[in-house]
Amino acid sequence: MMLSVGRVVARAFWGSRRQSVDDGVAAIISTLSGLRALDERHYSRWFELGKSRKDALRREITVEPMSIKARLTQNREGGRVFEELGYTFAAWNGATEDDEALSFSCNFSTTSQGVTNRVVFGLPPAWEQDLERARRALDLVVRVWRPERANVWNNDRVDLVVADL
Repeated sequence: MMLSVGRVVARAFWGSRRQSVDDGVAAIISTLSGLRALDERHYSRWFELGKSRKDALRREITVEPMSIKARLTQNREGGRVFEELGYTFAAWNGATEDDEALSFSCNFSTTSQGVTNRVVFGLPPAWEQDLERARRALDLVVRVWRPERANVWNNDRVDLVVADL
């Protein structure tokens, strides 16, 4: 399943910050649970990315610590883990219609100057016209992750909402 975030995207970024795996997992769970509370239709289920929709739908992710932790990845080469690049997590909502398909990805505990900690996820297309809901999603991310900058933008890269930090 290709990682497509959607037409309207919430994004948050912050610089070098070490974070424990448990804290990162807790933040992912808080974010995914908070999104579900905002819109159960679009954010109730999550799946690993796969080679196809059918492949991805075989691997549902439960929003609980062991499941999330098991799906964290780290950059490795030749058995060496690059600690400074932190952890990555990605998921897809399993939507049957392409325009309803949303993804969530994050990179946390990065201390490398060349890699930014981030959370990026798609918002339902209708939220481009309902910026109050988009703001609540952005406020959730700001509260959970404490980024240095965060916004909601569309495919035209127009800022629709900028977080008050």
